[in-house]
Amino acid sequence: MKNILVATDLSVRSDRALQRALNLARHYKAKLTILHVIDEDHPEVLHSDLNRLAKKEIFEAVDGKTKDVHYKIEIVTGIPHVEILQSALKIKADLVVIGLHRHTNEGNSMIGSVIQRVVKDSLKPVLVVRENTKSEYKKILVAFDFNSHSKNSLKLSLKLFPEANFTLLHSYHMPFVGMIGVSNSALESEHRKDCEKEMDETLKEVTRSLSKSGSKNYKIKNKLENGSIIDVLKKEVLYSKPQLMVIGTHGRSGISRILSLNVAETFLIDPPCDVLVSF
Repeated sequence: MKNILVATDLSVRSDRALQRALNLARHYKAKLTILHVIDEDHPEVLHSDLNRLAKKEIFEAVDGKTKDVHYKIEIVTGIPHVEILQSALKIKADLVVIGLHRHTNEGNSMIGSVIQRVVKDSLKPVLVVRENTKSEYKKILVAFDFNSHSKNSLKLSLKLFPEANFTLLHSYHMPFVGMIGVSNSALESEHRKDCEKEMDETLKEVTRSLSKSGSKNYKIKNKLENGSIIDVLKKEVLYSKPQLMVIGTHGRSGISRILSLNVAETFLIDPPCDVLVSF
């Protein structure tokens, strides 16, 4: 982790993302870029004043919090999600951090127009921060299947937060139940065994690859639930109350990516906790 980008709209809740980004930058000795985008829809005559005010607010927000952090502030004018993505490419960001934006009377339109578009088009992991940064993440829920993108999500979260307690959650459904003359319970039992075996093998593969850079005993619990991924995740969030949910998306195109983005966007509309979306 060498470069982190945090985007702030200077709303009340955006300070949570800024604090989380500062903590991560300090921990990993990474360079931090603090970005504010002045919406191009504002009259041009106001841009200079808005730029000055934005810098002032950011300096006040980080005052006394930047010890051991190498950071810079960038104020640009443009379309917010476009400028965030371009800045991430420009600084070669390893992580994009963004807070929940201000709500409007029409609902979470700012989230839809900024966060979801950043997630949709980002080439780098995006951490959406909802909660106050009181401590490091201690309980992390990882939505998991068995493809390479899901493995990468798990690997990233283990690298970033190695001391946390992880729940690795896989949802499954039973195809053709009742159509082939075998009891539902027998079919599900066999399917669960297959999933458990594959999860164990995948987990060993991921932790083995990480152990090459140093021995570490990760705290990981596997969990299998029957149902749709969205319903299963909602149920688990209510039960275990994680501080961070990790969701992987499937590549850059195709139906799998569309489905996985739908999962991510479902939880970004009104996230129950912080959400890390990786690719």
